Amino acid sequence: MNKSKVGILTLNYEIFKMKLEEDIKTMFDRFTIIINGLKSCGKTYPNEEVVRKMLQSLPKS
Repeated sequence: MNKSKVGILTLNYEIFKMKLEEDIKTMFDRFTIIINGLKSCGKTYPNEEVVRKMLQSLPKS
């Protein structure tokens, strides 16, 4: 994979938030695509960090 794809996926991971119109499943699917894309490029995050990121992405309500 090229550096620009890794950069885009990393940015998408870092700024990831649940969209207003999304349900949990749709958000999780979108998040999984980002994580799997990063993994296929050789970039991984510890499970604890991924779980924390997912929880922080949920709306306050």
